[in-house]
Amino acid sequence: MKCPLTFFFKQNLNDYMGIQLYIKQLNNKKMKSKFKFLQNLVMIILILSATGAWAQTSQTLTQSTCPGTEPYYVTPGNAANTFLWSISTGTSGVDWTITSAGTVSTNVIWANPIAPVTYHLTLTETNGDGCQTLMSVDVTVNPRPAAPLLSLTQTSCALATGTINVTSPASGAGITYTVTGTSPVVASVTNSTGIFAGLNSGVYDVTTTNVYACTSTATSVTINAQPATPLAPVASLTQPSCAIATGTVNVTSPSPGAGITYTITGTLPVVAAVTNATGIFAGLNPGVYDITTTNGVGCTSLATSITINAQPLTPAIPIASLTQPTCMVSTGTVNVTSPAPAAGITYTITGTAPVVAAVTNATGIFAGLTPGVYDITTTNSDGCTSTALSITITPSLSTPVAPTASITQPSCAVATGIVNVTSPVPGAGITYTITGTNPVVTAVTNATGIFNLLSTGIYDLTTTNATGCISAATIITINVQPLTPVTSPIWHN
Repeated sequence: MKCPLTFFFKQNLNDYMGIQLYIKQLNNKKMKSKFKFLQNLVMIILILSATGAWAQTSQTLTQSTCPGTEPYYVTPGNAANTFLWSISTGTSGVDWTITSAGTVSTNVIWANPIAPVTYHLTLTETNGDGCQTLMSVDVTVNPRPAAPLLSLTQTSCALATGTINVTSPASGAGITYTVTGTSPVVASVTNSTGIFAGLNSGVYDVTTTNVYACTSTATSVTINAQPATPLAPVASLTQPSCAIATGTVNVTSPSPGAGITYTITGTLPVVAAVTNATGIFAGLNPGVYDITTTNGVGCTSLATSITINAQPLTPAIPIASLTQPTCMVSTGTVNVTSPAPAAGITYTITGTAPVVAAVTNATGIFAGLTPGVYDITTTNSDGCTSTALSITITPSLSTPVAPTASITQPSCAVATGIVNVTSPVPGAGITYTITGTNPVVTAVTNATGIFNLLSTGIYDLTTTNATGCISAATIITINVQPLTPVTSPIWHN
């Protein structure tokens, strides 16, 4: 009776291969001589030499593996024989599952133990003569670690790459971690820290391998694309003016939209940041400011630096001297004395009562002004205009008419004449003056208008009113005293 010659394999030939020869018995009845015994012995030695294994009833191999499905198969002594796979330890359906117990090959699904567990896997091959070959493997199933837990640091506005940090299992002796890009494909990287930095955006599988060389199922993570950072904003400025001491910034790009905010911060001098959603910042004191914009994902642009200028100075109220109309001149003159004429400075005079159109020049001298009220302003090189100085050109002074006078000429008895001004009549501030012109006689002034003891000659008679205006002269002539006849004494014959 011949027994089967059976070869037993695990799928990975580099890990295990068992060759078993089993000869259940030698028929002693057929060994009738030592020669026959030696013949059989030589056959056995030849078989052993050919197979590398001694014939035995059974042989047990060892295997260390991880949970999951493992294939096992044999090269049978005869495919017509019967086969039976069995495991003598553990519980079917709980610790392990044999998928095809009665075939030449089978898969064993090993459950995941808490700690390493050894199971005794046996294949029994039985031929038609009832001879059996028992092939066994002691399979040590090591625990597979759970899928790793991890924390992600996503890409940010400032950083284009992400970081994976495995938090469980914690790093320890014999533990390694592997990250592999799956979309797009990126070569695996393995380390013992569980920290993977500099990861471009994409999908990654993260696994951990324990001291038993068992690798967990993968935890899939996604590193997001880096959020876009907005461009530095564009803004229009309204600078301080002569009338307004502060400036305004109006951001024109990017225009306001959902999630967009704008921030202005004073840098020189330092002013606390102000943020709004309109991009309009009014009431800004002179200084240097940084303007940024932040988009809906929280990314902030580079700063645009703007400068709010100092408010231009408004000149002081001008100072001016007046030349009022006189008895002889009916118009007045204004001469601005401060500020003095200089580059960019102009002066403006405007009649307000009555209204007279404005006149502007660079000298500050305005002549020929008719009586009335005027505003005088000055404008500097920044275009700022002072508060107005109000001046009044008074009406021109009235000149009295030439006086009328009565004359008492010299008489036969009186050698001098008398002038008596009859118009204008004496009054407050009115004076009269008589001046000899031929012959020249020093002027005499009084308030009565009566001039006595006037020698023979020609005189100019004027009157001066209360405003100091002098009338035209009335020419007065004092005649020569009439001659008195010289009469001889009365005589008689």
